[in-house]
Amino acid sequence: MKLKLLSMVLLSALALSACDSVTVTDDTSGDSGSHNSPAIDEVAPDSGDSADLEVNAVVLSEDGASLEDFSQSAYDEAISAGKTVFVDFHATWCPTCRANAPYIEGAFDKTGSPVVGFRADFDTTRALQKELGVVSQSTLILIPNGNVSEKRQLGPGLIDEAAVLKFLEV
Repeated sequence: MKLKLLSMVLLSALALSACDSVTVTDDTSGDSGSHNSPAIDEVAPDSGDSADLEVNAVVLSEDGASLEDFSQSAYDEAISAGKTVFVDFHATWCPTCRANAPYIEGAFDKTGSPVVGFRADFDTTRALQKELGVVSQSTLILIPNGNVSEKRQLGPGLIDEAAVLKFLEV
């Protein structure tokens, strides 16, 4: 009984920590820093249909963004081709993820960087999380030129469009 209670307390603390601040990590320099994100006044509406949040890929080019279904093979192909890859680890039950979604999409609409982007369901992509060292939803990963050893991380936590735009700079 005590173990069950302790587990519930630890899980609650972990979930709440994702809503605290944003940590940016650049694996190439070993530097990491934290800053508090600006307050977010509204949360993206929950359509009630989890199918809206299925795993998708966003391919960015100078012509704009287009969506396609995510697959491990599409991710592997982008990495093998040396493309810059963006991964947004989200969960349908995560209010932080829903709040971040419009800012991520807005940044993708404005960036001129050619990026292959994926929205990965945190609950179903354990192997990818392990590969990229992700431990929490609302985490963004950028892999420059398909080089996983140079990956950068933004989050977990609340972000704004400006933070995502800066993060997408390669």
